[in-house]
Amino acid sequence: MQALFEIEHTVQFSETDMAGLVHFSNFYKFMEKAELALLSSLEIPLIYKEGTLVTGWPRVQAHCSFLHPLRLGDTLRICIETLAVKDYSLDYQFGFYCRDAAVAKGNMKTVYASSDLAEDKLESRLIPEETLLKLQSFIN
Repeated sequence: MQALFEIEHTVQFSETDMAGLVHFSNFYKFMEKAELALLSSLEIPLIYKEGTLVTGWPRVQAHCSFLHPLRLGDTLRICIETLAVKDYSLDYQFGFYCRDAAVAKGNMKTVYASSDLAEDKLESRLIPEETLLKLQSFIN
């Protein structure tokens, strides 16, 4: 599948277990790394603070299926293969590849939300039009 966006990552010692295999939890970090790279490339802040109001993209769902082990020193391609842009959320589909072989598949749903730190309350928000336009022009 042709990726919409991709980055590379070399597996670090801290990401492995005693057998030298990547610990499963790191795949969720890899998804976030690709998400941040994509949003940064589009000049969309992951977190925005104004006074006591903090706006960002908390995760509401994440899943990963593991197909093949990764080891220390492997070079991983983290691909955003699809991105569905909705009024309040983004749905990502990820592919993870090493030496052109699929090693994992994942997905993540993130919601645009804000929190007033003074009230300790988190609420979903409509994605701002400027952000929607950047995302939609990227997809098309």
